[in-house]
Amino acid sequence: MAADWEKLATALNNPTTLIAEVDCTEEVNTNICAENEVEGFPTLKYGPPSSLENYEGGRDYESLEAFAQENLKPTCSAFNLDLCEGEELVKIESYFAMSVEDLMVVVDAVDEIVAKADEEFEKGLEALQEKYMAMMEEHEKNLEAAKAKAGYKMIKNVMAFKKSQGEVASEGKEEL
Repeated sequence: MAADWEKLATALNNPTTLIAEVDCTEEVNTNICAENEVEGFPTLKYGPPSSLENYEGGRDYESLEAFAQENLKPTCSAFNLDLCEGEELVKIESYFAMSVEDLMVVVDAVDEIVAKADEEFEKGLEALQEKYMAMMEEHEKNLEAAKAKAGYKMIKNVMAFKKSQGEVASEGKEEL
């Protein structure tokens, strides 16, 4: 994927689009990676540096290029007000009218909601994992019990012996 990423950076060589990479295994990049919630590698992000979003598309060059052509262009933002219009412009102007402290209150409230949602998701995932493990354990017990009751291992052993002696399964069936 690295070669496709570098090819994309060269192909999209324009002043309004930055294609970059950050090595999150290097200590010097720890903060930027933590701030952008990079947990696995490679993680692809896009958008304004202050509010990057996860890229979920294909990892081949054609997918990356198609996404970049469609999405990596200047958009309405605090840095590009001339690209804003209608409700979007009204909304961003209302944010400009707020103090930094008021903006932080909103951001903190949303961060708290997100943290609670993540916590609930993790709890649900843990419960699901426990259920899955219990189901797998029950499934394996059932398989073992069915095979033990039928003498499955010994039957397979006898079938192998008979086959080695030249006996053929009836009705054209082969050994399982």
